[in-house]
Amino acid sequence: MEEQSPAQEFLALQLCFSHLPGLAPLAEMARGESLALRYLADCGPAYPTQLSRAMHVSTARIAALVRHLESKGLVLRAREPKDERKIRISLTPAGRALLQARAAQAAACVQQLLAALEPDELQQYLALQRKLLGAATEIAPSQTV
Repeated sequence: MEEQSPAQEFLALQLCFSHLPGLAPLAEMARGESLALRYLADCGPAYPTQLSRAMHVSTARIAALVRHLESKGLVLRAREPKDERKIRISLTPAGRALLQARAAQAAACVQQLLAALEPDELQQYLALQRKLLGAATEIAPSQTV
């Protein structure tokens, strides 16, 4: 059997983590619905084009997502008073509550997961994560979606 490259092993491990039922709250935070809610919570009301750019998806995908979120009472769409063609999307109290509940579930999940590490291992792991994030930030602008 052929040995995996570090990149292949990294991808395989990421895939394993994403499919573990016990880690579902983490996967949920990375899905479109939660990402859109997080953006609105952090940045306030936004135009669909802003969400599209932030999430790196088409405006058609954002339109479908916003309709879905609105049907669940998680966001509101409102026309701009000065330009009726423009629509702003805002988070509802129900959307904020759902986002907070999901974040709490994800944090509890991560806390359980990190408990498997010794204090020095945890510090080393976090340092490596920060280093990888820095590297990803440097190469991300040159990548196309």
